[in-house]
Amino acid sequence: MNQADGALDKLRGEIDAIDAEIHDLLMRRTAVVEKIRTQKPDDEVKIRPAREAQILRALLTRHKGIFPKPALVRIWREIVSANTAIQGPFSVAVLAQERRGGFFDLARDHYGSATPISSHTTERGVVDAVTRGNAAVGVLPMPAAGDEAPWWPLLAATGKRIPRVVARLPFAPPAKPRSRDEQALVVARIEPEPSGDDRTLLSVETGEHVSGRMIQTALTAVKLPAQPTAKFQDQADPDRWFHLVECENFVADDDSRLGALADKLELPAGAVIMIGGYAVPLSAEDLLGPKGKKS
Repeated sequence: MNQADGALDKLRGEIDAIDAEIHDLLMRRTAVVEKIRTQKPDDEVKIRPAREAQILRALLTRHKGIFPKPALVRIWREIVSANTAIQGPFSVAVLAQERRGGFFDLARDHYGSATPISSHTTERGVVDAVTRGNAAVGVLPMPAAGDEAPWWPLLAATGKRIPRVVARLPFAPPAKPRSRDEQALVVARIEPEPSGDDRTLLSVETGEHVSGRMIQTALTAVKLPAQPTAKFQDQADPDRWFHLVECENFVADDDSRLGALADKLELPAGAVIMIGGYAVPLSAEDLLGPKGKKS
């Protein structure tokens, strides 16, 4: 064996030792997750999207070297998803329509290769699957101003079983653009938590006399940085309108500004409901490699 071969064997041995250390730490992490499982109620949804976002942001902040950041994110998403499944049954419901593809891929990328995913032909079907507990989370299309029968008004109610928006996908931009660059929101039967960089969604139920401009004026008056993004007229009751409002930062459901907003618009109690929120996704710049090069 020449000197070069000996040096290579030594480096390969070092890699083997590092792999064993990584594996040991992975098993140690899983053991801690099992301890956490014993501290939670059996019927609790075992995800904390805000904390997951914090973990990934922290990893990217401390990351050094040429290992690609998108690969780092993908590895940790698999680790988090596998550990979630250890804590109890976990599955995902997604919208599956020929005219709107890509949601299965979004769910698979975020929730891992081993997570069961069920397909539903309607948005209501996804929401119902989560409401009934047949799926832990649901992946739904981003609301748009022109939606004829949007899903988000289904969340404009209170109660333990009503899902809330808890995340936005993709959290990290895909390494390679897809033919259908879908964006989605995730709903689950858990209360949203702040991650440090968030958006909050409100549903404002009004009569026809309240316009988007009036809502914007009221938002400014109560010092709530936000703007209306979509609206929907209830066909079964044409006098009922629902306005979707997106707020900067995290706004809790007991924030006094929500009640002040209802008062400003002369709406009854319960007309303004926080229907969820999400951690702001990573940007392409967040995933750049050393010296600003694409990872």
